[in-house]
Amino acid sequence: MAKEFTYYADANGIKIGSSRLVFGEHAYSTSSVRSVSVVRENQIRWPGIAVNFAGLAMAAYGILLDSTSWLILGLVGMISGAINLSRKRSKFGLMVRTDEGSFFVVASNSKAYVEQIERAVRRTIEATPEG
Repeated sequence: MAKEFTYYADANGIKIGSSRLVFGEHAYSTSSVRSVSVVRENQIRWPGIAVNFAGLAMAAYGILLDSTSWLILGLVGMISGAINLSRKRSKFGLMVRTDEGSFFVVASNSKAYVEQIERAVRRTIEATPEG
């Protein structure tokens, strides 16, 4: 029997070995893995943009009417829209396709982290003999 070789391991419960891929409580046999890919999920940005424009319109209306309350309401809208937009970051996931189906196994805000795991899985797939 061949000795298990580890391609990647970290403190998050991820271990990429020559015979199994372990992602937390889920394990997959390397011989059943067909492909792996990084998937990007973009956050929905239009609500923040809409609130920014509504705030700008209210602030302009407040300036035209010399109304402090409309101006303050508009500024609050623009600030809340800006905060909403600043929190919208892309998330990256790792999809593993096996004989049983496709599974998202890792999600992170760090693209480099997900790509590092993807490279380890690709090395494992390439090193696994067909059988």
